[in-house]
Amino acid sequence: MKARVLGFPVRVDTSAWLVFGFVLLSRAGLGPAGLKDGIVLAGVLLVSILVHELGHALAARRLGLGPVGIMIHGFGGLTASSRPPTPRQGLLLTAAGPGAGLLLAAASAVGLVLLPGSDLRGILGQLLGINLFWSLFNLVPLHPLDGGMLLAHGLLAAGVAPLRTASVVRWVSLASAAIVGLWAVLSGWWFLLVVVGFAAARHLKPGRL
Repeated sequence: MKARVLGFPVRVDTSAWLVFGFVLLSRAGLGPAGLKDGIVLAGVLLVSILVHELGHALAARRLGLGPVGIMIHGFGGLTASSRPPTPRQGLLLTAAGPGAGLLLAAASAVGLVLLPGSDLRGILGQLLGINLFWSLFNLVPLHPLDGGMLLAHGLLAAGVAPLRTASVVRWVSLASAAIVGLWAVLSGWWFLLVVVGFAAARHLKPGRL
C-alpha cells in the first residue's frame, strides 16, 4: 500500500500487514468484540509507527536533506532521505522520532484527563501506552534503534574516528541486546526478543555501521 502523508510518500511493507493480520487473528477468537478490539489495536499501532517516522521525516525536511520517504515494516518503520545528515544533523534527525511519539503520548494523556466519560478513552489509553513504551524503547543504545543512532552520531560529532565509533557502538549494542533480551525472556515479551535479536545480529561481525 502506498500513500502520501504531509507530502511524504509512505509505503506499508508486506511484513507490516502480516503483523497487523496476526494482531487481528489473535483477537478474532474472542468473538465480534475481540475482532473489533484487534482492528482498533492494529490501527493504533499503524498510527503510532507513522507518527514516529513523521517525526524523523519532518526533521529531515527542516534540515534540507532532500526528498524523504517512509516505509512501515513488521519491526517498525524506516525514514530515508536523499542526502545523509552530518553527525550534528543526525542527532536532531534521530531524536525527532521518539520526540514525536512522546508528544503523541502526552496528547493522549491530556485527552484522558479532559474526556473522562468518552468512548475514546480505550483508544487514548492504547496510544498513551504504546507510544510511551515504543519511544523509550527506541532510546536503548542498540543500533539501529534510535538510541544506537544517537550514540553513533554523538561520537562522530565529538570527533571520534568512524572506525572507533563503529567499534564502540557495536559493543554497546551487543551489551544492550543481552540485557534487553534477558528482560524480554523473563517478561515473556517474545516479539520484543525477536526485534532485539534481529538488531543484535548485524553486530556479531565487526564492520562499519
